[in-house]
Amino acid sequence: RLDLVRAVLASVARWSAVVVLGYTAVYVFFGQRILECFTSHEAVVIYAVEYLPWLWVAPVLSVAAYILDGVFVGANCYREMRDANFWAMVGFLILGHCWRHSNSG
Repeated sequence: RLDLVRAVLASVARWSAVVVLGYTAVYVFFGQRILECFTSHEAVVIYAVEYLPWLWVAPVLSVAAYILDGVFVGANCYREMRDANFWAMVGFLILGHCWRHSNSG
């Protein structure tokens, strides 16, 4: 059973590495264009470009924490996670229904 857990974790680590490299590549090569999609103010884009290196390293630095969080929460609190996701979906559906009939557009 422990071998299965190790195999799953190794697979998760491999897929996470692929996703992290993909996101990092997108941020490195298209970071300024992404910023330009958020605002038309050139001064804001110029200022924000200085912080792009932080965006490049954020996925690399945080992926292990997300993997471990998923492992330990999934192993210990699966009922609570299921219930939280269910109630989040219910709230989303209720708000979506109410918003559709509101004056906000």
